[in-house]
Amino acid sequence: MKTARWMAAAVALFSAGAMVAPAARVVVDNFDEGGLDAFVDSTLTSTNYIQSGLQATNVLGGTRYFDLVWEAGASTVVKINVTGGFAGVDSSSSADTADAYHILSYGRGSPMNADLSQSGANKQFEIAWENSDSSRSDITITVSNGANNAVSYSFKTPFTESGVTQIVAFSNFTGFDFSDVDQIDIKLDGVANWDGRIDFVTANIPEPGTATMLALVGLGGFLFRRRLRRK
Repeated sequence: MKTARWMAAAVALFSAGAMVAPAARVVVDNFDEGGLDAFVDSTLTSTNYIQSGLQATNVLGGTRYFDLVWEAGASTVVKINVTGGFAGVDSSSSADTADAYHILSYGRGSPMNADLSQSGANKQFEIAWENSDSSRSDITITVSNGANNAVSYSFKTPFTESGVTQIVAFSNFTGFDFSDVDQIDIKLDGVANWDGRIDFVTANIPEPGTATMLALVGLGGFLFRRRLRRK
């Protein structure tokens, strides 16, 4: 099992400055199951994989979907590797005209009907990075509870060599009902020569019994939080 490496946090209410009651942690993916090593390039322009039968404690819904898509750049190679509790992503090219992306998807084709609201106490997603060598790549998280009800939020990858956790508040997904989440998509749209390793993705932080204030940025906002390296 992974050892917890973060101090829990609580969201500050806008005007009163009060603390929201802590919520339970829900694992979206900790990459402890379902090894994979795949790539696409200008010859093999797209591929996808389905890994089913995974433990729900490791992967939300028990099934992980991957899409890898090459779009431009003769020397572009986009890779993904899942092993040892990490998802490694890589977009290799010598030119900034490179264009390729990865998608990690949960609940596709089989709605999860997951309640991430924790009795209305909506919190945030966490994406924990072991490392990432560019802050220019785009991440888009899309949540949906039906074909006609999908909400997305985009932000940049961090630059880190020692581990950073990005926190994305649920409030960024305006109008979305987190009590019924059918599907979660995480799109990683890399720039030239970008690579990174994701440790885990979770929802509904903090854990019970801890309290650290979050500094919100913008509408709901997100922040980077340092964490200890894997031992």
